[in-house]
Amino acid sequence: VKLARLTADRPIFNHFPIVSKEASVVMFEQRDNYLGLQQMRGVGGEPTNVKQIGGKRYTIEPGYYGEFVKLDEQQLTQRRRWGTFGTPVKIDDLVMEASEQLQLRYLDRLEQILWKIPSGSFSVAGPTGTIMHWDNFNPQTYAAGIAWSSATTATPIANFRAVKLLSRGKSTSFGADATAYMNQSTFNEFISNTNAA
Repeated sequence: VKLARLTADRPIFNHFPIVSKEASVVMFEQRDNYLGLQQMRGVGGEPTNVKQIGGKRYTIEPGYYGEFVKLDEQQLTQRRRWGTFGTPVKIDDLVMEASEQLQLRYLDRLEQILWKIPSGSFSVAGPTGTIMHWDNFNPQTYAAGIAWSSATTATPIANFRAVKLLSRGKSTSFGADATAYMNQSTFNEFISNTNAA
């Protein structure tokens, strides 16, 4: 319940919900898209043989992450209630605070990796700086002909219309139910556009 509450305001988890699975390798398969149009055969003609669709298999080794928060002996033995000079207090709040800190760091790491997926790769360095968890992808991308930073000549609406066409022949939709995400800098460039065309 707490994890669901902590992820509620992070939209990336709507697309990539957290699912626990005990496995040393994560593997999934995706069927290819149905492409092409049915061929004309004419009266008495032989129908054309169509190859069956295949699929692709993806695998990745999961990253191994983990941390702990140290509660020292002084906190455990000499802690007192605020405003008193010696009234002992339970350590439940310390444990809860440490637990919440670790959960938020866990979610921050997941979110950071997931937001990098559209770029085509992610990598995470270990304590010594060595890359310990990584993967590369081949995402479908679109590059605007004119950067949005050029407020007088950029065409962000035309760019979005062109992106919508990329769903053709794919098992995805960029229609009315699609959502575009951008950082604040990109949004500032978007709303600063002055190109009347």
